[in-house]
Amino acid sequence: MSKIEYCEVVEDNIKAVKDTEYFGGPNMWHLHIKTNNGWFESLQWMSVHSIQRFFTTKLPVYKDMSSIKYELEK
Repeated sequence: MSKIEYCEVVEDNIKAVKDTEYFGGPNMWHLHIKTNNGWFESLQWMSVHSIQRFFTTKLPVYKDMSSIKYELEK
């Protein structure tokens, strides 16, 4: 399994930060908004396809190479 690279995209008062953990899959991001004091605050954890609607910069998308199969234990 290859490493998920850290990535941060800032446009005006919003920021997308790439989640580098594997929980939720390889294409999860954190949406941040700039507060009145100039700091960014995390608002939402979301998929790349959902967060992309807020940004003009093309966010990187990882190809999901996992073939995890589930079977109910008896």
